[in-house]
Amino acid sequence: MAFGRRRQFKKGMSLKIKLLLVVFLLGALSVLLQLFYPKDQFFWLARVNGGWVSGMTAVEATGTLEALYKSQKVSVEDISGSRISTFSLAEAEISAQKSVETAIEYPFWQRAIPFSSLFRLFGFGVDFAPEVALDMENLEEYVPTEPVDATLHFSGAEFVVEKEKAGYQYDNKALREVLEKLKLRADKETSIRLVAAVVPASLSAAEIEPKLADVKATLMNGVNFSYMDEKYMVPFEAMAEMVSFRAGGNEAVATVDDFKLRQYFANNFEDKIMIKAGYFKVDEYGLVISRGKDDDKSVDYDELTMNLERLLAEEFDGEIGIVLTPYSYQYIGRTEYENNLAGLQKELMERFSGEGFAVKLVDLSGGNRELVELGGEFDIRGDKVWTAASTYKIFVAYSILQAIDRGDAQWTDKSYNGNSLEYCFEVMILESNNECAKWWLDKKGFENVAKESQAIGATATTFKYDDMRTSANDLALMLTKLYDGTFASKQSCEKLLELMKKQVHRNGIPAGTNGVVADKVGWLDGLLHDAGIVYVADGDYVLVVMTDDSTWKTIAVAAKAVQARM
Repeated sequence: MAFGRRRQFKKGMSLKIKLLLVVFLLGALSVLLQLFYPKDQFFWLARVNGGWVSGMTAVEATGTLEALYKSQKVSVEDISGSRISTFSLAEAEISAQKSVETAIEYPFWQRAIPFSSLFRLFGFGVDFAPEVALDMENLEEYVPTEPVDATLHFSGAEFVVEKEKAGYQYDNKALREVLEKLKLRADKETSIRLVAAVVPASLSAAEIEPKLADVKATLMNGVNFSYMDEKYMVPFEAMAEMVSFRAGGNEAVATVDDFKLRQYFANNFEDKIMIKAGYFKVDEYGLVISRGKDDDKSVDYDELTMNLERLLAEEFDGEIGIVLTPYSYQYIGRTEYENNLAGLQKELMERFSGEGFAVKLVDLSGGNRELVELGGEFDIRGDKVWTAASTYKIFVAYSILQAIDRGDAQWTDKSYNGNSLEYCFEVMILESNNECAKWWLDKKGFENVAKESQAIGATATTFKYDDMRTSANDLALMLTKLYDGTFASKQSCEKLLELMKKQVHRNGIPAGTNGVVADKVGWLDGLLHDAGIVYVADGDYVLVVMTDDSTWKTIAVAAKAVQARM
């Protein structure tokens, strides 16, 4: 019996020795690997602050982590934990260099400890937050102070009510302190808490919705207008595009977008109604109906808008009479200026007298000999940098199409409010919709979208939140590339051009030419811009006009002066 126990004991000792030997060998192997592993490279499966940096050098890890941080959003919550807002870090100055340098340090004494690399794989992520510098002068970028009223837009044959957003009152000093202590993670959204009082919007979705049924009923069969014995009908879909709401006391009041109303009449009725100065308007039998006197006469849009709003408020029922009002219009014929670029420059300088403006002209067909000698281009202040207004959407369109062509995005992807990316793209160009463009900029980062265009030569174009800048030269460059097919794939270019030819705001360059125009306009705080490709029999060209304190009519006349010399 004793002999049997001795054999069993020896067998057990042999197994333990083998296990210890295996552990010793593995430990020795781990030490060798640790001692000879490159000093400037992270171990496999390593993470820093939640971000994977497996096998990367310090430089590679820094770039990777900074990109991850910039892709994150920060959630701002009140003391109760309710979300106030979120903001993107795409424009923030973020440096992960120090945290990476600290994390990659692996001194000799640690390397000599068996299996210490395993602790390094899973030990990072607590004290390696990056350095973050935010814009402390514009705190509203992070927590809005001004509320946003509920809005209405017409989409897919239906009215869509966008819910209101509250504003907030808070101590700026407290917000600065919270932002200065911001600790980011690379793998998840960061939350901060702030004491803030809610500032409600003046118009809520709940106030709009009860009124919407009445508006639908009023517009369902279209709206009838009359001028003398003529009848004009604007269909439901067109009228629905013009309607919005504003706060009026304790209820929502239906309003009409004056610009869209003017645009619709200009495209459909105005040429049948407007009376040119000194001309007779006669009926089919040659009898004089009316006559212009000292000035032209056109639709009194102030009166028309007021009556439409009265109709929506159910203050009356029936047809709306069209009233004409005089307006001055003077065109100095091209015979007063030389029929060359010097004459064009003189004419434009006089037409925009006292107004800031820039013009860029690119001959796309080589039909103008004088332009060909100048390299095909002519500009006045073409390099001046302007607030872009909605012309920035050309650069956003470039970014979207590039993503589509690379396969990074699909037209069926969801965008703002659950709409498809294709719908988002179309309304951004056709109607100059802001929500789509802002959604894409928030998604990709303002600076990143601008850098895409800068990479192909639009070097004056910069994007920051509420500060989008570009030049006539950059806009012309983008349109030239769109025309020659280097802007994006053939299919993508064709899609954008077709939308630009159909966009609804056409009182600028399109009104001054007799060709087909694919353009994008922008207006903001007195700025009026128009950038387009003009297709005419004498030769296609790009024309960009950027102005401050001007009018669409002046831009149209400038476009006419340009075409006269092409």
